[in-house]
Amino acid sequence: MNEFIVVTVNYNSYSYTLALVDNLASITNQTGSAIRLVIVDNASRPENLEQLEARVSHQTWIKLIKNNHNTGYFRGLNLGLEQISNTEKNNVIICNNDITFDPTFFDLLSNENLTPGTLVVAPRVTTLDGREQNPHVVESISPFRLFCYDLYYSSYWLGCLLMKAARLNKKTTNLEPELVKKEIYMGIGACYVLTKEFFEKCTKLDERVFLWGEEALLAGQVREAHGKTMYLPSLRVYHAESASVSAIPSLESYRISQKSFKIYRQYLRR
Repeated sequence: MNEFIVVTVNYNSYSYTLALVDNLASITNQTGSAIRLVIVDNASRPENLEQLEARVSHQTWIKLIKNNHNTGYFRGLNLGLEQISNTEKNNVIICNNDITFDPTFFDLLSNENLTPGTLVVAPRVTTLDGREQNPHVVESISPFRLFCYDLYYSSYWLGCLLMKAARLNKKTTNLEPELVKKEIYMGIGACYVLTKEFFEKCTKLDERVFLWGEEALLAGQVREAHGKTMYLPSLRVYHAESASVSAIPSLESYRISQKSFKIYRQYLRR
């Protein structure tokens, strides 16, 4: 039987993390899949960490790592990945803590024959309101879209106006989900599967940003390793979205993402 390892990060959102724990425990009971969970707590408030620790400390299939500082998403995930031996680093799932796995996810992943050169797998990610988040970027983004990003990050107030326009466009656009297995340039950061070949070529995630832009950095890693990211819509997860950033004020959020943009901008186009 294959053993699966899931790595996630908790930051002041223990209720989402505990829901993930219950989800994985239920799948284990239903399917018999062997699943281990590594939770990295990114210096949550004491009361939040206490609630989490009370539920998971006695469960042998869960490892809780307490980070002394909030180091961000990919840095937190890397800390979790360090707890996994090299022989176990094969199809490791990394994800937000507000993800719910479909009961068939692990069985389907176990039976999937990935083509050589596949470093990352991007599953089908559906938000609770039915929006599809993958394939996030099929090729690379267009020059016009990159120009829009440059405008967005040039000014906070201009960015707010552009965000309102983008949200209005999403409400009036109803796209059918793409359910075809194919190579893509970039998957949404909420959930990935990192293959054995990823760890052979990249060893760990590019953690240069604190938050936002991780998708582009991972796409850059895959490109530089001459690998590929495969979108597999048969692997399905559901995303509550925004759990990890709900407590961050919008201006602070903008400043963090603006700083990250300067680092990952080069990877938005091939």
